[in-house]
Amino acid sequence: VKDSGIMSFFKNTNIEHFAKMWSQMSEIDPDSMVDNTTEGYRRVRDGDYAFFWDTTVNKYQTIIDCDVMEIGPAFDPKGFGIGVPPGATYREELSMAI
Repeated sequence: VKDSGIMSFFKNTNIEHFAKMWSQMSEIDPDSMVDNTTEGYRRVRDGDYAFFWDTTVNKYQTIIDCDVMEIGPAFDPKGFGIGVPPGATYREELSMAI
């Protein structure tokens, strides 16, 4: 997705094979970049297209859309945080549930 965190990862990576993938996506085939996730998943369903996106979102997409599958391990795993207001009475309970 144009101007996304995933795009930034590929654009700024020092990992050679990801840098080569960025070159392919940005210079050789710039039309491979999409404006949003809806367009990305549509292009996957239309065929001959691989869409890089957040693993959590991809897993959810495979649950709701049987025409999409996720392949391979996560290549840039990150943790997620949940923001709550200062002094939230449910913070500890939420943290323990997670």
